[in-house]
Amino acid sequence: MIVLGIDPDLHTIGFGMVDGITPLWVGSTRVPREIKGDSALEALPGAVERVLGRLIQSGAQTPDLVVVETQRYHQRKGADVHDIMRLSCSTGICLGQCRALWDVPQQLATTSAWKGDVPKAIHQARFMKKFFGWEVDQLKSYSRPVEDMKHWLAGSEHLSKSDWKHVGDALGLALFGSVGKRV
Repeated sequence: MIVLGIDPDLHTIGFGMVDGITPLWVGSTRVPREIKGDSALEALPGAVERVLGRLIQSGAQTPDLVVVETQRYHQRKGADVHDIMRLSCSTGICLGQCRALWDVPQQLATTSAWKGDVPKAIHQARFMKKFFGWEVDQLKSYSRPVEDMKHWLAGSEHLSKSDWKHVGDALGLALFGSVGKRV
């Protein structure tokens, strides 16, 4: 099963496609950090469209399923409701852009559903090693492959090292959709 996983954010959105447990393609959007709030949201549809255009140009097959991370709002001190709403809009933009391209099932997955309470860096390192066999550089807030993927993983030539924070989660979401359980 070919699954496209998407990890939405306001400035960087990660994309990862797998066939079963084999990574096929990765991508990332970047809206400049100086663009804030609603202005960042306005820039996202075009950015997502460009990345999905690169996916199509790569010759990748149409996904059988699209899995997008969604947020669960928890009332806590300091939580900005506007930020949560913007993240929800980012999720909706991703779903809408995918629906415009492909008439395939879409699934929303909360963080707790697809990776539990495991910190991002640990979770990414675990599934990259277990499923892909990659040697991983585990940083404080995320993990990334040690090896340069540009020669064999489509789309990776467009990634910066920090893009792996979201691309790693997108690949994890794609695996979640592919294997049907936490990875």
